[in-house]
Amino acid sequence: VYSPKAIIRHIHAGSSREWSPFFTFQVEKNRLLLVVKHWPRIFATVQLIKYFLRDTLGTAVYQILEGESDALAKFKIRLSVNIAFAPLFFANVFKKGKFSFNQIRQLL
Repeated sequence: VYSPKAIIRHIHAGSSREWSPFFTFQVEKNRLLLVVKHWPRIFATVQLIKYFLRDTLGTAVYQILEGESDALAKFKIRLSVNIAFAPLFFANVFKKGKFSFNQIRQLL
């Protein structure tokens, strides 16, 4: 319904506090979903691999080496993003068609 007099107010982190586990999970998942939805398949696939290696594993190693007390909790959140996002990734990538031979070759 169109309502020209409507006013929408956005409250940042309104349903949870900023950088809570729920907030972090949603931000990371939606960031990946945006990439897979709008980027070419090959780049979306590369970004997903980078996210797992750099943001999930690399960040965990860095935080452990820095002695952060919540490193394991942050790792679990990012790992759960990977697990929750995998079905969304494949549904969106393959919805647009199959990988071409050249795209698979570029991945390797």
